[in-house]
Amino acid sequence: MAKRDYYEVLGVPKNADADTIKSAYRRLAKQNHPDLNPDDPGAAERLKEINEAYEVLSDDQKRSGYDRFGHQDPTAGGGGGYSAGGFTGGFGFEDIISSFFGGGFGGGARTARPERGEDLRQDIQITLEQAFTGSKQQIKFNRRGVCDDCKGTGAAAGTNVETCPDCRGSGVVRSIQRTILGQMQTQTTCQKCRGSGRIIERPCPNCRGAGQTRVTRTVDMTIHPGAENGQRIVVRGEGEPGVNGGPQGDLYIIINVRPHPAFARRGADLLCSRQIPFTLAALGGELTMQGIDGVTTVHHVKPGAQPGDVLTLPAMGMPVPGAGTRRGACHVTLQVTIPKKLTEKQKDLLRQFDGDGNVGAVVSGGKKKRFG
Repeated sequence: MAKRDYYEVLGVPKNADADTIKSAYRRLAKQNHPDLNPDDPGAAERLKEINEAYEVLSDDQKRSGYDRFGHQDPTAGGGGGYSAGGFTGGFGFEDIISSFFGGGFGGGARTARPERGEDLRQDIQITLEQAFTGSKQQIKFNRRGVCDDCKGTGAAAGTNVETCPDCRGSGVVRSIQRTILGQMQTQTTCQKCRGSGRIIERPCPNCRGAGQTRVTRTVDMTIHPGAENGQRIVVRGEGEPGVNGGPQGDLYIIINVRPHPAFARRGADLLCSRQIPFTLAALGGELTMQGIDGVTTVHHVKPGAQPGDVLTLPAMGMPVPGAGTRRGACHVTLQVTIPKKLTEKQKDLLRQFDGDGNVGAVVSGGKKKRFG
């Protein structure tokens, strides 16, 4: 395929001056760089053509030969004609990227990117009663804070912090390599400043140049009624400090509710069991209960209650978060106590209740059988 006219490639007239040619090249190189057009397979070939055109038209001697002889200029060497193989214009991907952020081609010093601080986690233990009523808690924890001696600079008193000359404050070193696809960029952490972008002449003896020290923080927090095991409370801005001016992380407080000796929990409902005498189960009567709130209430047990029956007590459970005064229920499983020792009078009464004295008999096939 015949090569296109170099002036046509750059979109400039034949009498364009050097600044016009350079400006056209910068614009086209940015538009067609493969790293900025990963889904365009033709970008690399277009950039190669743009580089070749600029290599010739930016050089007065090569441009003069091209204007006289075109692509077959015998003074170009290599058997006549041009290629982009020896291009060293210096406008690589680093310059293209910098132009997006106002740096222009050739760029200036850039600072390392701000990074958000890490989040912290703090676990606390509360009782089921505290989860019921809600409580005020004071949480103490350790995190990094600004060094009091150097005020966060990392430098000892009377010394300065300089921008790293190797990475120009970016924290990374970029290298540009020419390949068949054009100029490609790689970057690595700057070894001189270890990625910080700064050079400290003499580190602060208190924080050893980090600009931060471990501090103990105290925050006051409110646990609302109905708090559940595993619930998270977020305290914004109480995590680790950010890097290079980035925002602080957050503190996550995890609530752990201790097991209760009498009550288990299922959402807003409470579960428990109560032992009742077999006479209460048989005859029915009143059952006295003390709730998680410490209030004693009396509830009716119907005659003929069986072991394992569940007595549901409305509004005797945990508060429902966000529902005002609403509470869950308390589900009481009845356990019937069978006495191990009876007086002779009690035994006679039971025999009378049995009717014919056959305590322990069962009916099978219409006939009574006695065991033991």
